[in-house]
Amino acid sequence: QPAEMYHIILAVLVSLVGTAWSLPKALDEALIHAGTADMDLSAFYKTLRDKDYRKLPEYYTKLEEDRKILKNDVHALQNAEIPESAKALKRLVQILLDQEIFKIQGLMPDQADVLPTTTKKQNPLPKNRIHHHNEKAP
Repeated sequence: QPAEMYHIILAVLVSLVGTAWSLPKALDEALIHAGTADMDLSAFYKTLRDKDYRKLPEYYTKLEEDRKILKNDVHALQNAEIPESAKALKRLVQILLDQEIFKIQGLMPDQADVLPTTTKKQNPLPKNRIHHHNEKAP
């Protein structure tokens, strides 16, 4: 489903500007990266549906790479010189990037690099401090 939505959005965006070759480089790259991330998300969901859990680590790695690339695209778009005629397209692409990043972050099992430093490392209790439910605490 997500890949189909991407293709619809891409068709609308391209029709708004003419052809993909006239897009500023930052917009063009962001669209390509968003499409790649969307296809990786679709493959991830298919893997879950098929219950092929052995492949999940591979997809988590791909999705984390996609997330980093999309975040770089967000920064590149913020700094890119976009013609006035493409400002609306830039905003649509930014929304698309934000949606893809949000979807990926919602799937990632470990958000260590987005947590504040104080919550990144939690020291587990030493083994002699762990109590079973039928034992009294010291």
